Amino acid sequence: MAFSSDIYTYLSKVYAKNERLKLIEIKTDKIIELVYGYEAHFVSARVEILGTNKQIKKSEVVFKKGNLILSDIINLKTQKSMRNELTGENVKIRKGLDEKANYCD
Repeated sequence: MAFSSDIYTYLSKVYAKNERLKLIEIKTDKIIELVYGYEAHFVSARVEILGTNKQIKKSEVVFKKGNLILSDIINLKTQKSMRNELTGENVKIRKGLDEKANYCD
């Protein structure tokens, strides 16, 4: 799967802001072309929790259009995330009980 180096750079900076985490690996799971020239990049990140010797896997959805990278797209009229509508995936922002959902928290 092709991987965008600007998304890697963006996510590396995001994870670097958290002093308790060390980014080990980022990989692209899937890229979906969306309307208006946007792409949804579904990525997995493997991070180490510093001081615990534990690693966790996190799933992320990042939107890209040209030089823009967005962590979410909000409909200003409804004040709701458009992730599910745009990607056709059942993506939840906070963890819940739906086992079939991808979580981005």
